[in-house]
Order: sequence, then C-alpha cells, then structure tokens
Amino acid sequence: MLRETGSIFRAIGSFLHDGAWTSSGGSFRLAEELGFDLVQEATDRLKADGDFRYLEVGGGWAGLKTSASPNARDIAGLARHFGEALGQTAFLHFTNLTRWHTELPNGITEHPYVTAAGLAVVDAQGVTPGSISILYSQAAAYFETDTASFMSAAAALLRPGGLLIFNIPPGQVVTIMNCARKRGLTLGKWRDLGGMNGIVVAFEKRASSTKARPVEWPSQVSVRANSFQLEENRPHASN
Repeated sequence: MLRETGSIFRAIGSFLHDGAWTSSGGSFRLAEELGFDLVQEATDRLKADGDFRYLEVGGGWAGLKTSASPNARDIAGLARHFGEALGQTAFLHFTNLTRWHTELPNGITEHPYVTAAGLAVVDAQGVTPGSISILYSQAAAYFETDTASFMSAAAALLRPGGLLIFNIPPGQVVTIMNCARKRGLTLGKWRDLGGMNGIVVAFEKRASSTKARPVEWPSQVSVRANSFQLEENRPHASN
C-alpha cells in the first residue's frame, strides 16, 4: 500500500477508511455509485460490438479467491456471467503492482508489475490499442501522480464509445479534464463521494468523426453537494 499511495499516512488511512473505496480493487462499487451496472453494461456492449474486453487497473484478487457471490460485482462475477463466451468473445484483464495469481481461467489475464501510469505496457502483453470496452479503476488511479500518462494510455486502449470509470482526488480535477480534452474523452457522469473515495468520474471515448463538445467541470459548491452531471445521453450508459 505504501507503493500504491506514495505516503505512509495515506497507506494507513486507506486501511482504516470505511466506505466505497477499497485498497485492492476487486469490486464494482464505485461504478454503482454513478448508477452503472457493469454486468448489464458488459452484456449490452458484447451484443452490440460482437466482442467485449474489460480492463481493471489494480484488480487485486478480483473476487477469484473468495466464495462465489450471487451478485456479479467483480471480475469473478463477470466470468461466471459470461460462461462459455469467456475466452471466445469476452476477455477480462486486470493489472496489479505484483503478481497475485499463479493460475487463471481461460479468458482472464493478470498483468503484474503495472502501475496506472505504466498502463501502456499492456499493449505489449496482448491488449490491442482501441480494443477495450470498459476500463475501470477503484483505487489505483486515485493515487497515481502521473495522471497524464494514465489518461493517455487509457484513451489509447479504449475503443470508440469505450467507457472509463475511476476516482480522483479533488486536486487532480484540472489535470484530468485537460487530459480528457486532449485525448478525445467526454465527461459523462461524476459524483463527489468525499474522503479517500474522492470524486468518481465516467468518461466516454469519442469516435474520431464526432466533434468534441465543450466540457465544463462543475463548481466546487455543486461538487460538495455530491451532485451529478450527465453531459448527454449515451447509448451504452446504464442509468
């Protein structure tokens, strides 16, 4: 956790914090805070696109070392949901700072020793640029100091219409929004969860032919009020 947070105080705080934020990922709870059902989102995208690739930054155990839950709220749940499609038309990837898994089912791939800023390295590990349908992080991107590299890599990996969901500290808002504009990412939903949950945001990658719309970040007053902003309706957005 010290490596992940960059601060012993933040590392200790992360273990003590009780809320939607988790230290090792492995849950879709942040996405749910924005109203996204990632299982339904994945199902819809597989049907629409013919294939589906999911990438989670900092997936941890990804639900693969615990007893099966009736709710598919992690990578293990997605794997069960896709069944025979896993490894055929549905592929699940996740990164970790070290290797957490020695053996995984076909269709699930761990990318160890990868930080949020170093996400571009998965290109050399079988993840084709422009192929990711949903890119998600529940903790790793929050503590990333090189957010520009993370945003650049994420945008390159996403397919047109791809969904990017992660949480950030309030102090990173300007940097994140500037990077989003440059990388063809459009702000969809956001919510301030407070504490170490930070602000959770959802971006969509614009198609190259789509003209960028002005993206304005909400005022600090509305952020503190835990408001939502939905810039426009999206065909894949679960509301």
